[in-house]
Amino acid sequence: MEVIKYNSSHFNEIKEWHKYYNQDLDESYLSTTGFIILGHACGFLYLTNSKQAYVEVLCKNPHIDKDKTDIALNMIIQEIINYSKELGFKLLIGDTVFKNVVNRVCDTFDGIISKNQFIRLYIDLEK
Repeated sequence: MEVIKYNSSHFNEIKEWHKYYNQDLDESYLSTTGFIILGHACGFLYLTNSKQAYVEVLCKNPHIDKDKTDIALNMIIQEIINYSKELGFKLLIGDTVFKNVVNRVCDTFDGIISKNQFIRLYIDLEK
């Protein structure tokens, strides 16, 4: 598996994954800064003009087994973290309604500084 930068030629694949979860996806809402492992998973980094950035639209191919999904999503998240650090961000924020995503991030990545009732995760990129 290889993490590559997202480009618009990948959109149809991601859109199909979202359809499986009964979610419509409009490419105009995606950040131009994203990463994908073709056939497996993707995630996007939303840049700001401050020292914090946002991770959003983590999605997986619903037709691959959980072990491959876990590896792919962890690789995508790690790439987003690394790229955020390269750009000079100090804080990475992500929201989710899925407890398994919270558990994945808390169990796998260092720097979690807050987890509140809205399941908003704050990742300290300086750790």
